[in-house]
Amino acid sequence: MISPQETLETYFKTIKDLDSKSTNDIFGKNAHVDNKALLGALLDQVHKQFSYKITNVDTKDKTSVIDTTITTFDINAIFAEYKTKLDKYMDSPDAVIDKEEKRYKKAQEMLIDIITKNKKTVTFNKQLTLTNNGYRWQLDSKDLLNDILYNNFDEELPQ
Repeated sequence: MISPQETLETYFKTIKDLDSKSTNDIFGKNAHVDNKALLGALLDQVHKQFSYKITNVDTKDKTSVIDTTITTFDINAIFAEYKTKLDKYMDSPDAVIDKEEKRYKKAQEMLIDIITKNKKTVTFNKQLTLTNNGYRWQLDSKDLLNDILYNNFDEELPQ
């Protein structure tokens, strides 16, 4: 049986190597991201920015608590820049002239461009618990991928 640390490293490697099909399978129909280009830009950020460090492993019986430090892209910085640029566009004569569909497309393109060019990261500590079910170690956090994608997101998604 592989150790709790090796199990967690496998989870992290899986996240780092995610593709859009896997992400859709994980998120299902409730995903915040329904645009393939947008999803691709987010996954590219994970591939470029996501890293982790295991700082402590405490295993007792069938429970292992692992302290980690995770670095990933800064979703708040992305949406702050997006909000600023979107507000500027929406106040422009172009937005008045453009029909709703064109405004929506322009907003999507703007967001994808901002995500693609993002270099800002955030680092946070995360304590993860793994439980041994008698056959293998399992990560108890169902929200790990959301933590990595929406790590410090503290606002509603822009409309």
